[in-house]
Amino acid sequence: MLENLESLDNAEIVAKKLVYFIQKTIKIDNQNVSVGASIGISFYLKNSEITPHQLINKADEHMYQLKINKKILNFILQKFSLTRPGLS
Repeated sequence: MLENLESLDNAEIVAKKLVYFIQKTIKIDNQNVSVGASIGISFYLKNSEITPHQLINKADEHMYQLKINKKILNFILQKFSLTRPGLS
């Protein structure tokens, strides 16, 4: 958990950096190995009565919803032979 973040943008920057380094391909015994990562983000106010468990559940829900939305987008793009913006 990260504390004292001033904005969602800061949390997203940290998450993107973590995913970037986790997904880097490494070589083990002459084999390229890589893993994927997903990170869920949730915020709470200091005076909130949310428990750490509830906070983690909210982050999980957000992460899974993003995965579902990505799968739906990829399906639509493939079905109509479209490409994602910024990709060729």
